[in-house]
Amino acid sequence: MFLCDAEVMADDTKAIDAVVNADKKRLALIEERQKLEAQKGRLGEHHGERLKEVAFVTAQRLVHFYIYLYRFWQF
Repeated sequence: MFLCDAEVMADDTKAIDAVVNADKKRLALIEERQKLEAQKGRLGEHHGERLKEVAFVTAQRLVHFYIYLYRFWQF
């Protein structure tokens, strides 16, 4: 089981969004993907492959998180 222990400012953010946005690695991957997409036309084939890899890993991290939540709530 994951433990999320952090103080957050009270606002309208849903609890699930706060937890998902706490994944700093995924957020860094999203930022890298956005930079690669902005440069897509000027970059070579290697960068296109990196863009695919980053997009896949980003989605994979989110899917794993939701699978964990699904299993957690089954009990």
